[in-house]
Amino acid sequence: SGAMLRSTIRRLKRDYYQQNPVEYDQTVALGYAIYHFADYYAAIGYVLDDLLEQGCLSETLRILDVGAGVGGPAVGIHDYLPESSLVEYHAVEPSAGVNILTDILAETRRNFRTTIHHESAESFDPTRIGSADNERPFDLVLCANVLSELNDPSVVAKQYLSAVATD
Repeated sequence: SGAMLRSTIRRLKRDYYQQNPVEYDQTVALGYAIYHFADYYAAIGYVLDDLLEQGCLSETLRILDVGAGVGGPAVGIHDYLPESSLVEYHAVEPSAGVNILTDILAETRRNFRTTIHHESAESFDPTRIGSADNERPFDLVLCANVLSELNDPSVVAKQYLSAVATD
């Protein structure tokens, strides 16, 4: 299994760098998890540290993770925040990685509420997701290694910025 995943990662990276189409099946998703999970898990900790220092993290958060992949940022957020935090976490993920993400999110604590949207970043409308009071925007929108993959990243970025709280 190790040799198969290693060759899958090498093939994925070769195709990616040569700008060939990359199909995300379950094996690619597992390879991707091995390749990227740890760095996304760690990177979100740095982001949350900065937000905490600036006084921008509250005990109640709405988070939208665009291109959530296999869950590195989600697990990093889950592990970083205190258990008393109430988190409404939405993941947007179109690939086969959503199967791994679903399994991982099934293990989160009770007050870490998750919803997965199996759509692309371009087709998803973040403003259609209501909150408990139907007016609360997202506190944090993540796009880890997503915008660089889009045909028109500035249009998509503007769409998601419109869903972020002004503060």
